[in-house]
Amino acid sequence: MGTSYKERNAKRRTKGLSKFQITRDNCEELGNGLYTWMEKPENQGKTAGEALSDENILGHLEVSKVRIEALQSHMSKVDFKKEIKIEKEELKLDIAYLKKIGRLPKEFEDFNVNSLK
Repeated sequence: MGTSYKERNAKRRTKGLSKFQITRDNCEELGNGLYTWMEKPENQGKTAGEALSDENILGHLEVSKVRIEALQSHMSKVDFKKEIKIEKEELKLDIAYLKKIGRLPKEFEDFNVNSLK
């Protein structure tokens, strides 16, 4: 039986990789199936951050932000403390990598993950 989604993401995070740094090679190494964008010839050797559209990248970042806010607004916030920490770490990795490659959407240029309390 293969590894779970949570296990694959934990393995990726321990390597310090943003979900936008995933390539075909490290995707297979982590036990993930291939994503549709990876199968396109023009995306050979590219990371997700290099291959995905601006709209797709912005959508992923917005979903991460909303997920953190939803976990924090939950009545039993204490129960979700670990998940909130993981989600914040994910978003920090994503923002740092996208900024490094010049693909960070302007909506997130001044965004401070730590401001999500």
